[in-house]
Amino acid sequence: MISQIAIMIFGASAIWFVSRKEEWKRWGYILGFLGQPFWIYTTIINEQWGILIMTLVYAYSWAQGIYNYWIKEYISKIKLKKKIEKLNVEMWQIEHYICIKKNHDPHLFKRHQELKHELSSLARAS
Repeated sequence: MISQIAIMIFGASAIWFVSRKEEWKRWGYILGFLGQPFWIYTTIINEQWGILIMTLVYAYSWAQGIYNYWIKEYISKIKLKKKIEKLNVEMWQIEHYICIKKNHDPHLFKRHQELKHELSSLARAS
């Protein structure tokens, strides 16, 4: 009886969240994944081996959603932060070189402008 209630709560809420357009859509994948142990338990107890295989495929699918909407997003934010830090260092080096050496190399000024533009684009994207 507890498994049936859990399957109903996690299953219905997972589908409802996944069908949303808002940012909390991603919570549906976690709710769906949390419901899978109850499905697995129920299918084993009732010896429904075909449904057990289907449940394992569902669990894998929910896990893919967790990877795509949680883990992958986190990794891309880390990569973006590292890229911004790297560009800031390069920009600082160019500014330092221009200031210290009194170098008026047009290539350095052009690269400096490119970095400023790229950094502002990345800042808007993050």
